[in-house]
Amino acid sequence: MLRFIVRRTECDMNAGGHLNESYQTLDLEVPELEDRLTCGGRGPMGFEVFDLVGVEVRKAVSENER
Repeated sequence: MLRFIVRRTECDMNAGGHLNESYQTLDLEVPELEDRLTCGGRGPMGFEVFDLVGVEVRKAVSENER
């Protein structure tokens, strides 16, 4: 299971541009991503690490568009 942390930033221009940030967590089963993030390792001459850098929201694509 992976825990995603989502930051919400809100700006209220009526309050002089006051910024408010809050965080939410989502615990989700994403086996393909979890497998990728837990592979790698270290040896006597180096290491290999996988990090999630970002996520984008994409519309679903049909089979014909793949």
